[in-house]
Amino acid sequence: MGELTAHINGALETTSSYTLLAGYPPQPIEPLPAAEEALSNFLKSGDTIVVRVGAPAAVAVPVVPPPAPLLKSPAPEQPAPAAAAGDMEDEEMQIALALSLGQAAPAGFMAGADGTDGAERIMRRVVPADNSCLFAAVAHAMHGSAGRRERADGLRQVVAGAVRADPIQFSEAMLGQDPDAYCAWITRQDTWGGHIELAILSKHFGVEIAAFDIQTTRVDVYGQGEEYPTRILLLYDGVHYDLLVKTLFDGAPEELDVSVFDAHTVDGAMVEAHSLVAEQHGLRKFTDTSKFTLRCLVCQKGLVGEAGALEHAKSTGHANFCEFK
Repeated sequence: MGELTAHINGALETTSSYTLLAGYPPQPIEPLPAAEEALSNFLKSGDTIVVRVGAPAAVAVPVVPPPAPLLKSPAPEQPAPAAAAGDMEDEEMQIALALSLGQAAPAGFMAGADGTDGAERIMRRVVPADNSCLFAAVAHAMHGSAGRRERADGLRQVVAGAVRADPIQFSEAMLGQDPDAYCAWITRQDTWGGHIELAILSKHFGVEIAAFDIQTTRVDVYGQGEEYPTRILLLYDGVHYDLLVKTLFDGAPEELDVSVFDAHTVDGAMVEAHSLVAEQHGLRKFTDTSKFTLRCLVCQKGLVGEAGALEHAKSTGHANFCEFK
C-alpha cells in the first residue's frame, strides 16, 4: 500500500487531497489501509482503483486539457473557478489509476498504452513452463495469476468445444489429425498450444491476441479485423509463451499489472513490445525449433526439431518431451 500511495503522490504533483475508490462502480475505501498492508487484503480480483482528487486548500482547481494521460496530471495552463461536480468527476477520471487486477478494465477505465509516462514500461511476466504456458498466459491476462493453472485446463476444454462445434472449419486437414483425436489430445495437460488455439481463444474472449515471436521478431495478431475492443500481448521464444504487461512504476506488484489494452490506443504498447522483442532477439533468447534436439520422455527416443516431435506425437500419442544438447 505504501508504494501505491507514494506513486499517487508523485503522479499528482500537487498538494491535493484525494480519496481511493475501488470496484465498479467505484466505492470509497474507508478507512485508508495502513502503508504496510498488502493490496490483496482489501481488493478483490478484477477490482479497479480510482483516485478522486480534491482541490488544494485556497487554490483554484486548474483546467485540465483533455485528453490527460493516466497517472500524471499536466501542469495547469491557467487558474479557473472551481468546476461543477460533473466536470470534476470527468477530470478525476483522466487521472484515475485504471488498474485492472488481471481483468480488462471497465469502459472508461482502460489504461493508456503509450509507455511514455514516468517509469511505466512493457515487461515480461514469466508463466510456468508446465506444457500449458499458452493457456496459462491467456488466463493470466484475462483473469489474473490466481488460479491460472486451473483456468488453463478450462481453456483447453473451450478449444475442444469449439472444434467439435464447427467440423467444417476444423477439419482433419486443418488440425493435422482426426478432430476427435485432436480434442482428446488438446485437453491433456502435457500438450502444447499454437496458432489454432490462439485463434479460438481470441474469438472466445472477444479480444485480440498479439503473439510476438522472438526468433523471427514478427507479430501475429489473432482477431484483428473483428473489431474486438481490447488486446492482450504474448511473447513466444520458440518453445514457451509468456505474458507482456505494462507495469506502472518500478517495483510495482504484479497485481497492478495492466495486461489488457484498449485496441484503439495500443500502438504505443506495441512499439515498446517490438523493442523488447528486438532486444531479446539480439541476445538470442529463443530456441530454434527447426534444429533443436529433443528426447521423448515416454520412450526415450531422440528427435530433431519441432516437426520431428510433432510427427512422433501423432504416430505414438507421446507428448512429453524435453530439450537436450
